[in-house]
Amino acid sequence: MCVAGVVALRGSDTDLSFSGECDRVEIEGAGLDVDLSDARVATVVVRGDRIEVDLADVDALEVTGQAADIDADMIGSLSVAGDRNVVDGDEISAVSVSGNDNRVHADRLGSVEQAGDRNDIRPD
Repeated sequence: MCVAGVVALRGSDTDLSFSGECDRVEIEGAGLDVDLSDARVATVVVRGDRIEVDLADVDALEVTGQAADIDADMIGSLSVAGDRNVVDGDEISAVSVSGNDNRVHADRLGSVEQAGDRNDIRPD
């Protein structure tokens, strides 16, 4: 449910989904599998460990934590902090990555800023 422009999805080791319209979705927890593929959302924030997310188009995606696995169509601005996160998209306009062992791949990839070691950021 979208309250004051925000949907909060929280939990541990469960499947969650949201298919409505809202300005911002905040995902927090561990071991989550989240389906937002039918949602109309401007900003998605992912905080936690081992979170899988399926997205359509978003203006901004922020990933903080470890071992997230994100699959998206189009991302305007991507920020990844933490280690061992994976983001795959059709198009990512701008990427900022900090941490280690992160992977960001897209068919069309815009500007890239990175800090850390062993990050793999490239077009497919």
